[in-house]
Amino acid sequence: MENHGQNPIRGLSPAVRDTVEQMLLGGESYFEIAAYLAGHGLQTGVESISEYAATLNANVATLRKAQNDLRKMLAEVERCPALETSDAVLRLAMGHVLRALTESDGADAASIERAIHAAVGLINAAAYKKRADFTAQLSVERGLDSVGGMLFTALARERPALYNEVYAFLKEKKAALRRERGESACPRSLKTSGG
Repeated sequence: MENHGQNPIRGLSPAVRDTVEQMLLGGESYFEIAAYLAGHGLQTGVESISEYAATLNANVATLRKAQNDLRKMLAEVERCPALETSDAVLRLAMGHVLRALTESDGADAASIERAIHAAVGLINAAAYKKRADFTAQLSVERGLDSVGGMLFTALARERPALYNEVYAFLKEKKAALRRERGESACPRSLKTSGG
């Protein structure tokens, strides 16, 4: 396996390297990129650029695949709220492992290991998203509770009839929301046995 760490493009400043990557992704020729690099003090051949492009393309493909997997997993969790995020990730990981086993001639340990690492990455990304969503929702709820508390205190004191009407309306909406959350669009086979 080649050592891509020795590629001179990796040693460039982030701004120049980002420009080179954008040129590669934009379809510029290796000769145009070599001329650009020469203008920034790096004399390099198209072989180095080609090697860097291959690594970049592999990284972009891996990133796109991971984003696609995350979208699939989040869509499954959204479609089926009773499904735990970790269950969705495990299903996706099993799909990757099974695909790696069936697509290779024998058990290719490297592709299975990549699939498992991808699953761990998905679990981490899903946990981060869930935590960020929870934190954002908690902040919104705290803000609404604070404003609502002030509003209800003022309404109860100054306009009791309106307070009673608004209180009854909100109580009805909360009950409807709880009923909606209690119903699941998931088939029973997707629900976990523990829940």
